[in-house]
Formats: sequence, structure tokens, C-alpha cells
Amino acid sequence: ARKGEFIVPVIRSRQNEVYAARFHSDGSDLKCAQPAAAFSLAEFAGWIKRPALICGNGVSMIVSAGLLDGKKDIEVLPETAGALSGGKIAELGLKRLMRGEADDVAALEPVYVQEFRIGPKAE
Repeated sequence: ARKGEFIVPVIRSRQNEVYAARFHSDGSDLKCAQPAAAFSLAEFAGWIKRPALICGNGVSMIVSAGLLDGKKDIEVLPETAGALSGGKIAELGLKRLMRGEADDVAALEPVYVQEFRIGPKAE
């Protein structure tokens, strides 16, 4: 990531929605600028800040909706680039351990971005 650039992972959600978070790069490390939230495609278009690097399995939804048309300061990684795997997660965990960081695994809880629902989103 380039200094000053936002890193925006985007994950497909339900009907025309994505989960996204925003991280800011200082050139060597990433800081969470906005935690994960659910967005309609229209909301995402107004939420994105530039310059940005967008990645994740929701990229095709964003691109096919035309949300990035004409935005030259937004770079898009193919969905296949950087796919998560157990090995990548272990590598990230090892880096944290080497910095002396660890989590209390007994206290870990899932983070739900939105309530579970069945069927289409109420208008």
C-alpha cells in the first residue's frame, strides 16, 4: 500500500450489499480508519474515499455496478489476488506474536456487522 492510500476490503453480502472496512496506510503499517459495516451499492459509492485500493470478493459487484467508472485514483485488485487461506492467517498471527501481541482466546467473540435476516431487505 502506498502512503496516504486507503485500503478497502469489500466482501459480498446479500442482495446488492457489501461489507466493507477502511484502513489507512502510513507507508509501513495499516490503521483501521473505519470498522466493517454493511452498505448497499449506492451507499458504498458515497462512502468510498480516495485514493484507494479496493480488494476482496465483492470487487466484481462494485465494478459491474459502474461505481468506479472514471475514478482514476482508485486501484482495484482482482478478486483472486490475496485470497485468504489458513496459511495467510497463520502468517499474520505469527507476526503479531513476534511483536509480543496476543489475544485471550477464551474471550474472543464474533463480530456481527448486521442482524441475520431471511428474505429480501425491507425498503
